[in-house]
Amino acid sequence: MVDRPTDIEGYRDWLRRELDIEIGPERRTHYDTVSRQMRADFMESEFWEEIKTGLARVDAEYRIANGVELLPRDSLAPSVFIKPFDSLVEKTFRKNVVDNDRFPDQPEDDWVVPENWFAKIGDILRTSILVRYLDGVAKVTSELAACCEADHVACEVDFAAHDVGYYAAHFNLWHTFEIPKMRWDTEKVDLSIEFQVATVVHGVVRELLHPYYERQRVSSDEREMWQWDYSSNEFSTNYIGHMSHYLDGMIVGARERQREELG
Repeated sequence: MVDRPTDIEGYRDWLRRELDIEIGPERRTHYDTVSRQMRADFMESEFWEEIKTGLARVDAEYRIANGVELLPRDSLAPSVFIKPFDSLVEKTFRKNVVDNDRFPDQPEDDWVVPENWFAKIGDILRTSILVRYLDGVAKVTSELAACCEADHVACEVDFAAHDVGYYAAHFNLWHTFEIPKMRWDTEKVDLSIEFQVATVVHGVVRELLHPYYERQRVSSDEREMWQWDYSSNEFSTNYIGHMSHYLDGMIVGARERQREELG
């Protein structure tokens, strides 16, 4: 019986022993080089310019309709980030081991290994768009979908609402990259690029709680009934997320009621 790895070091040992995969400096260098080139290619594409134009259009339409801006300046031309190499390895750990009910057999869609991780890890390139008001989340994702439709780009959106107090729209689109393999030839890969769309308030909360959620995602321990353990970290952090979402909704609701009263 193969023991299930419980941490990253144990996982690296398991990869070396069971799959003959060494996650060493050569893998890191290749990943860093390829991901930086993919980021540059995407940000220089005409499609990226169309997305920024679409975001400016949404903000302008929102100003006209509501008299307030929707998008802060950073969200009108958002930065595209690269998933750090250590975070990539951690995500393969979650997919191969932590979330793999078939372990020690491979997951249903195969092991995630260096040869396929550019195609299988969905957020190697990602960006975040923060909106000032909750109703703007749907407006931004609709504009992103319209840009994709106009350019025949595959996309999907998931409005995440988790018990742990996480609320955001995850908009994924697929872009084709030609990337070098470890041994110099190239291959074409359809990479999913993730846009996280959330409110400014929830963005602040998410940034505050991110280290805690990162630890929880690689933990095999399951906490039951945290909703009743008011002294626990889960209780305080998760309900901060729920309260921020409630506050976002109350702000938009109050604005709409005020508009109705004023005619």
